[in-house]
Amino acid sequence: LLAVIMAFHANRRVQPQDRAGFWIGGFFAALVLQLYTAFYPFFFFVLGLTAALIAAVFTRDGRSALRRFARNNAGPLIASAVASLVAALPLLVRYYSTAEEVGLRPYNFDRLPHTLSWFLMGGSNWLYGWIHGIPSMTWAQLSRHHNGVGLITIVLVVIGLWHARRNRVLQLIMVALAVLFFVTLRMPGDWSLWQLVRFTVPGAAAIRAVSRVAMVLLFPAAIGLAFYFDKLVERRRFLIAGVLFVLVAA
Repeated sequence: LLAVIMAFHANRRVQPQDRAGFWIGGFFAALVLQLYTAFYPFFFFVLGLTAALIAAVFTRDGRSALRRFARNNAGPLIASAVASLVAALPLLVRYYSTAEEVGLRPYNFDRLPHTLSWFLMGGSNWLYGWIHGIPSMTWAQLSRHHNGVGLITIVLVVIGLWHARRNRVLQLIMVALAVLFFVTLRMPGDWSLWQLVRFTVPGAAAIRAVSRVAMVLLFPAAIGLAFYFDKLVERRRFLIAGVLFVLVAA
């Protein structure tokens, strides 16, 4: 979350005289702290961020913005990247030696999310627990498939993202969301793009429960929800906002 905030503030400094060294340093520091505290959110966040950067390169405005940002902040970018690599190196060496000793995770399609995994909340959920009682949903009892935020919440998120669809930053976030969703999805026939990712992306073969990508996908969901509630508040529909807030929380 800190990395998202730091990246947002750094990106707002677009004039040559505006220096974003503090925010750039904070962004890299947040990534290092995330690596040391929990590898899964770090890996999926960086994977989504990489997808967004690649998408930006393929647009004229994106290339222009990236060149301008790199030119104006070359010093802080290089210094922060080197410092973060030095700080992360002891843990990376330890991870590598452990992988050499015990090996990496085998590919297991049972630990990939289904399409329906994104609508499941767990059997104890107040509003949606009944879904897990459906006879055909026995596979859904495993907690790794409980990736949903609630059916009502999903609808509000989609509406909020649609209203803000012209926002360039949000467009890149949606690219990252789509990439993370599709590369981890379990397809019919137990096939998945994750088979390719784990052999080509460093660190991917260390992921056991791939379905935990849901931890990172909460960020775009929260952004879409915020856009939706902003619209309600602007229109002074406080009662509707209050009722919907309770349903989202439940």
